Amino acid sequence: MMRYVGCCSRRVTWQEYARLFNAIEVDSTFYKLPRIKTARRWFESTSNIVRFSIKAFQCITHPAGITWRRAGAQRPTSNLERYGHLKPTEENFMLWDATLAVCKAVNARLCLLQLPPSFECNDEHVNNAIAFLSSIRRDGISIGIELRNRSWMVEENRGKLLSILDRGVVHVTDPFTWIPLLVGNIAYLRMHGKLSIKGNTIRYDYSHIYSDDELVRLKNIVDALSADEIFIMFNNINMHDDALRFKSLLS
Repeated sequence: MMRYVGCCSRRVTWQEYARLFNAIEVDSTFYKLPRIKTARRWFESTSNIVRFSIKAFQCITHPAGITWRRAGAQRPTSNLERYGHLKPTEENFMLWDATLAVCKAVNARLCLLQLPPSFECNDEHVNNAIAFLSSIRRDGISIGIELRNRSWMVEENRGKLLSILDRGVVHVTDPFTWIPLLVGNIAYLRMHGKLSIKGNTIRYDYSHIYSDDELVRLKNIVDALSADEIFIMFNNINMHDDALRFKSLLS
């Protein structure tokens, strides 16, 4: 079993990051995709020490909204209703191909599709997700899906969720909220902070600093997973220090 510990962004140089961690999730690709030569430079700067994952471009997963502003010239300006929510449209497929090219440039192990709270568990979203995931190229890169509407966690919707995961998709979760289903060769955990739930929306306090007891609890969860590769990625404000503390605990 290989365990990867890292952060969902970096605050130091690539070289220094590679001395501290063996994995990174690139979050900036959600807002705007880099040039391929820029992505290759990221990979080369880590001397192939760091295992990459890439967060998919927002217009594939999120309908038009405030975050789109950060996409700059990459922001769609027409047919807006054909973007987001994994709709199996030509527009989403083109953006997926662009995201996949970045994944390949850094030899990514996984590409994360993080869905917004508006992506609730219903027949339309399930059918779109299945059609999208059944149609896209993967080129050896695993796909993870993170769902942030509580309706997916209801037992009566378990079959709908499994119908998506059965397409060879990694169930990405914060394990303090939800233990992932269908753990195969890869388990991918994202540590966001303290949980709160408002209606069907899952929210986190990203300023939360994990206590020693919480990190021990996380280690127990990781030890119980049977995947060949386990990624534990911290995504809170204190991610750097929390990830280092957890890495020390594992070792």
